[in-house]
Amino acid sequence: MPRVLVFFGVVAGTVALRDSSPPDYAIVAPAAYDAVLMEEVSVEQQAKEAGLIVYGAISDVESRRTGNGYVTDVTLEVDGTLRGTAGATLKFTLPGGAVGNAGLAVGGVPNFLTGEKVLLFFDSASNKQLLRLWQGKLTLAGNEALQPEEKRRIPLATLETRLGSALNKPVDLPNDGPSASSQPFVTSDPCPPWQLADLPVVFDVNPASPGSGGPTGSNYARLAYDSWHAWQALNDSYPAFSFGVITSRGQSVDWLNTVGWGNLSSGVLGVNHCAWSGDERIDSDTLIDSDSFTWDADDSNGISSTAYSLQAVLEHELGHGLSLGHSNMTCNGSASTPLMCPAVANGTRKIILADDRAGAAFMYGQSGAAPGAPSGLAVTGSGSSRTLNWTASSGTKHAYDIERSSTGCAGTFKSINTVASTGTSYVDNNYGDGLGSGTWCYRVKALGTGGDSGWSNTASGAAPTSTPTPTPTNTPTPTNTPSPTATPTATNTPSPTNTPTATPTQGPPSCTAPEITSMSDTDGSGAGTVAFAWNPIGSATAYRVARRNGGSWTVVTTVSGTSYMGTDAADDPQWRVYVGTGTCAPLPGPATAFDPNGMPACTAPSITSQTDSDGSGAGSVYFAWDPIPGATGYRVARRQGSTWVVVTTVSGTSFSGADAADDPQWRVYVGTGACTPTPGPATAFDPTGASQVCTAPVLSDESDTDDSGAGTVSFSWNAIPGATGYRIARQQNGAWTVVATVFGTSYTGTDLDDDPQWRIYAGSGTCVPLPGPATVFDPD
Repeated sequence: MPRVLVFFGVVAGTVALRDSSPPDYAIVAPAAYDAVLMEEVSVEQQAKEAGLIVYGAISDVESRRTGNGYVTDVTLEVDGTLRGTAGATLKFTLPGGAVGNAGLAVGGVPNFLTGEKVLLFFDSASNKQLLRLWQGKLTLAGNEALQPEEKRRIPLATLETRLGSALNKPVDLPNDGPSASSQPFVTSDPCPPWQLADLPVVFDVNPASPGSGGPTGSNYARLAYDSWHAWQALNDSYPAFSFGVITSRGQSVDWLNTVGWGNLSSGVLGVNHCAWSGDERIDSDTLIDSDSFTWDADDSNGISSTAYSLQAVLEHELGHGLSLGHSNMTCNGSASTPLMCPAVANGTRKIILADDRAGAAFMYGQSGAAPGAPSGLAVTGSGSSRTLNWTASSGTKHAYDIERSSTGCAGTFKSINTVASTGTSYVDNNYGDGLGSGTWCYRVKALGTGGDSGWSNTASGAAPTSTPTPTPTNTPTPTNTPSPTATPTATNTPSPTNTPTATPTQGPPSCTAPEITSMSDTDGSGAGTVAFAWNPIGSATAYRVARRNGGSWTVVTTVSGTSYMGTDAADDPQWRVYVGTGTCAPLPGPATAFDPNGMPACTAPSITSQTDSDGSGAGSVYFAWDPIPGATGYRVARRQGSTWVVVTTVSGTSFSGADAADDPQWRVYVGTGACTPTPGPATAFDPTGASQVCTAPVLSDESDTDDSGAGTVSFSWNAIPGATGYRIARQQNGAWTVVATVFGTSYTGTDLDDDPQWRIYAGSGTCVPLPGPATVFDPD
């Protein structure tokens, strides 16, 4: 069974638990929060890839709050190095930590204890990022080296031999410390399960910057919901999840749950971040790697041997989002081992097995009676959306699961979303893409701690066949959510090539996030009266006002006007407002979240001037930006490898300092102030003055020897100023696969049997952003 909650106060290098080992035993920190899925490598490979290998004793471990997150500062008294150079003291910072009874656990980040003797592998001496998270740490204990995450004890002489072979030199590690106890390994699971009041747990999805083959826009949201629902559908446990909105929000401790993409540490496929306060889980963000792996977004037709099943990895990480640890069964990457095993092989679709199911049932075991079935389901509306209304079910319930069939009430049903039991209505607009032609049939059931109810009656609504809006491959995102860099969208999305284009359909106007025009609160500490107003959204007929309640949002009311006044909760929570009904899409619309205390929004600074004395690196850079209302301090960060390192915090609106040798990007953002959120969104740029913008290439010629597929395609395009290389991608099985990188402005290659679409974009160069926006086309 997957390990379940063992609630220690040790997380991400932070110690709220004193080491319980007798003084004559070596100090060994608890294992890392294991909510990470990554490739595991040998100690030889770690040694070959590390830029700095150092050993010594931990002298200090201290966590601190940083805006909307936590970090932990660790100090090592250096005894020696095996590669690279280091001073007598080495300090490094880890993501995650705990202050008091609250904190953030980041999957895979190792723990440290003061007095612990360690051998550490860093990416380099400059960025001091542990190579492959916990794989970058070994605890030295007399004649052994220990790795708590794998419960491994390696004889020190064996480790010295293996490292010496990899480094091509003799290795002699200190063995004068105390030995480990007979049972030195302690697990650390700081994240409690969700409370019943939190269900259904609302997750928003940020589809920006997907990995190779990863879906974009609402397609990523659908896949994420399907992954949550795999856990929700188990009939011996009761968790429930709801899709909220498509967002541009990143990972932070903000009481909002997010699934997105991220440039993760080397070898990491996915990671879960868990924030808690006391014994309550308050935030759960999941990131999937966007940089190093190829993803298969639809594994129903098989998985390429070089790709990973995106849904399998999402289901695994969202299992951690339920507070499940890794399975304690014998594990490998094959499909016959549990989903919560810490390994998955490429080309393999892992699913929830009996061991995973037992872990969910242990955490969320059913009890009591199931609720009664909802009744009176009615469906109204036409065109791109349908509105569902039903009569509440009897009994105790916490959510309603909504299923839809696209082929009438005798067809196959599939869950499209889950909503809180406090409401009895739902607007289906197909995640903002609109419903196409056909007969749509719906049914609803209630979810309770005693199990699921029976289904309601079925109800249908027919869409007119004259104005269908097919779901395109590249789905436009809501207007307040930036599109992925490599996948541009347009107001009128091209129809797929097999759809007649003689009578294209203009989609409904966009439901944008309301802009708050005024707000007040009679008591900034809570329990006062709040009032706020917002600008009207065209085509909206009603707005929903919601208030944060623990880890979820509760709709307080629906109003037809553009203002609200009501009572605040005692904990002075955030509020949000969004379009609830109307003829715009998507419905519900994207939300604006805020604290009515009157704080302005922290926006991304606009760079007003920039210089660099050496465009190739190692020079002096200067840049300035416009002031952000409410900001009192700005953070200036520089890219180092795949991560960002904060160089300084300034109270003014300019910075000058030394550039790195590789001439990296920089970014600036609000760090402190009376605006929200903090840290604020960042502006990233290269101060070399690379003013060229990577635009989408314009095709100058295209041909295909066989319009039905399997022919030879040729196309050429205009040169993009600042671009040195272009990526050519071809659509295959619903995903995009990069087939070539060229350094000219033309390409010739083989088409597939299904005559797919192609796309081209800048992949390297001095223009920004990279990768650049793409041009999508069919070479016919």
